[in-house]
Amino acid sequence: QGNIKIVVFEDMKCSNCKRYDTEIYPYIKSHYIDTGKAQYTLIPLAFIRNSMPAGNAALCVYHQKPELFFAYVDYLYRHQPDEALDWATSDTLTQFAQQVSGIDMQAFATCIKNNTYYTQLQQNIGLAGEVMGGTVQTPTLYINGYLISPMSIIQIEKVVSTLR
Repeated sequence: QGNIKIVVFEDMKCSNCKRYDTEIYPYIKSHYIDTGKAQYTLIPLAFIRNSMPAGNAALCVYHQKPELFFAYVDYLYRHQPDEALDWATSDTLTQFAQQVSGIDMQAFATCIKNNTYYTQLQQNIGLAGEVMGGTVQTPTLYINGYLISPMSIIQIEKVVSTLR
């Protein structure tokens, strides 16, 4: 049980990540995470123009209340404006956080104002560059170290079936 390790790299402003979050992640969640078959790790990146605040906001929630992290990320993706727009502002990210019950808004505001996790986001980019061989793309999904490409439920099942 739980011998499958799933790691995904995402940028909170990435439109393909939004598609992943709404189309593929629910399948992974119901078939692997909720059943206890897999450990799931999302590593936030911020390399799209003006995406640092969004990555920081996600990490602010994670470090405050890990159990609310995916609720926040999911809300963010479901309400994400176009990637080309400069929408990842403290006002927008705070409005999103207000929609997730249980987030301490005062602590969240302080975390946003202080850019608390910018260094971690920069370290995550370094890690992603190493793992991906220099070209960072999002979303990028690995299962037990195998790159899932093309990214599809069929490909996920193919890789998982080789692990059993």
